Amino acid sequence: MVALFFGTNLTDVLITGGNGILNGQGQYWWDKFRAKRFNDTRPYLIEIMLSNLTLIDSPSPPGQMN
Repeated sequence: MVALFFGTNLTDVLITGGNGILNGQGQYWWDKFRAKRFNDTRPYLIEIMLSNLTLIDSPSPPGQMN
């Protein structure tokens, strides 16, 4: 699985920037997803905050948290 961010047993994560851009280079992920060849599960997430960042070309749908 290609992850824009990765961590284990993390809580209360804050990612901030001076209005920067994070390019996830997500074409690999989207190609597998559209071809229905993506079998990895989504991770669990507890308390994350992104601020003052622009996310482009994410390797997964940005902003969708369950």
